[in-house]
Amino acid sequence: MFAGSAGLLPVLGLTGGLHHPAAALAAYCALTAVVSAHAHLHAVPLIAAVCWLFYDGFVIHQQGELAWDGLADVHRMGLLISASLLGTATARLHRALRCRRA
Repeated sequence: MFAGSAGLLPVLGLTGGLHHPAAALAAYCALTAVVSAHAHLHAVPLIAAVCWLFYDGFVIHQQGELAWDGLADVHRMGLLISASLLGTATARLHRALRCRRA
């Protein structure tokens, strides 16, 4: 997750996503969902936390500074955790349906 989050930053920088926090958050949510689809349920909070650290430090507060913005960060973290849970749930459902057919 660390490598994926760090790798997303240059992509966001090249596409202008660092200047549009909502687009960057959507990209981090998508990354979180994809990575969570291949992770254990226990890793969900860690995956969301790593994404939030990169998003907060490099998109919102620039220069790698971390700060807590109260309710706004609660919402951001909620979106990242929801994306992580969605990725995990989708992967488990897919596996269950595949095993049921076999």
